[in-house]
This record gives sequence, C-alpha cells and structure tokens, in this order.
Amino acid sequence: MSKIAIQLSDDRSIIGYASESTAEAQSKYESWTLVASNPVFSIDNMYSWTVRESDNTLVHISTMLTPEEESHKSAKELTDIILANSTDIEDIKKSVMLLTNMQLNATTGGN
Repeated sequence: MSKIAIQLSDDRSIIGYASESTAEAQSKYESWTLVASNPVFSIDNMYSWTVRESDNTLVHISTMLTPEEESHKSAKELTDIILANSTDIEDIKKSVMLLTNMQLNATTGGN
C-alpha cells in the first residue's frame, strides 16, 4: 500500500500533506507522520481527517473511524435494527392471531 506523509497540529488536525513521491523524506521532519494512504482521502477534504494514535491510521475526525469501519458499523447497526424489528413484528403477528382467535371463539361460542 502506498504511503503519504501527514503534518498534524497540536490538536491532531491535518495541516499538511506530502504525496507518495516525497512522503518518506517529509516524514523525517517534526510533526510529520508517515501513514498508509486511503483512496477516499484528498487534499480537498483533509481538514475532516486525522491520524488515529492507536494504530497510525487515517480516520475521519467526527467518528475516529476509517470509511470502511464506518460502513461496517452502519451495516451492523442496520442489521441490529432489522433483527429487533422483525422480532417485534413476529410478536405483533402472534398477538393479533391470538386476539382474532379469542374473538372468533367468543362469537361462535367456542365451537
């Protein structure tokens, strides 16, 4: 994977960028870090990114996740919602069937 150099401010905002061709040399300077490039990262949106300290990975500031991690998190959350709702729907269907059967039995006298 290609590497780029990122310059971080004291609050870990990205304030500088060096492309693959100069990244290795640039990373030798203070406040510069060599990281794996991310295809979603660009100079135009670099202010919405930072480098996660725990693994030296480019991540979005707002979530501290990579775009791939954000996608996986969203998919998991959606799956959890669907599973929770399907359980609720099954419970509602059972309740409606029970109520319908009770009403039918009441009107037919239980026969």
